[in-house]
Order: sequence, then structure tokens, then C-alpha cells
Amino acid sequence: MRPLALALLLALPLPAQGWTLARLPVAGGTLLRLDAAGSAFLCDEGSGRVELWLARAASAHAPGAALSATLGAGALTREVPAMVVREAGFDGIRAEMAADDPFWPALLSAPALAVTLPGLARWTLPLTDFAAPGAGFLTACRG
Repeated sequence: MRPLALALLLALPLPAQGWTLARLPVAGGTLLRLDAAGSAFLCDEGSGRVELWLARAASAHAPGAALSATLGAGALTREVPAMVVREAGFDGIRAEMAADDPFWPALLSAPALAVTLPGLARWTLPLTDFAAPGAGFLTACRG
């Protein structure tokens, strides 16, 4: 991730609930940010890649630790490489997925995103009101 994108993620307040889609002009394009509950999905418009910043204290792991995260949307799961990130205002994991992965359509209709990390209890991120901004986000990310 570009340092500017991380700075934007950390600098802008994240909504406490509900999903918000923001288009942020940056050098060389547009950064899309879809966020709620302290977590965010980011992509450079048209890049085809989505960064998942999932806020949840990952205290069982050192900052920078590489691990495997299991993400679930309804009956569909994906195991993705992730990294523990602890920066001012953010404590959680960062992962990346292709914007055209079949996981995304499942996520649009799921009630929650389930996240499992080694050594930590499974947690969920509610997806209330996610479908409309999520679909717009993915369309723009895919280009």
C-alpha cells in the first residue's frame, strides 16, 4: 500500500456504524474507501485489487507479523495472507484480494464478514447497509 493511502485511512474518521463510500483524489488516480466500524476496504480506482483493513486488536501477534486469515461470507470462505498492523489509530490486520474474486458477490448478500486469525477468537463485522455502497465500490475497483 502506498504510504499516502495508509495516511488517508488513519487520518479520516471512520464511521461508528453503517457503510460509507468515499472517493479520495490522490496523485495518479482515485482512492476508494468503503468503511464502517473502524474497518475499511481500499482500492485504487480501476486497479482490480482491494485492500482489507480489519480493525480488531491482534494482540497475540507482533506488529508486522505475517499470518493467514480466514474470511467468511455466508457459506463461502477464503484463506488470505494478512499482516498485523499497529499504527496510531489502527490496530488490526491488512489483507488483499482481487476485486473479481467470487468472495465479493457472496459478501454483498451476507449479514456479516467473519474473520478468524490463528490464536484469536473468530469475530464478525456486521454488513448492515453494505450491499449498495459495496456494489458501487467493487464496480469502480474493477474498472
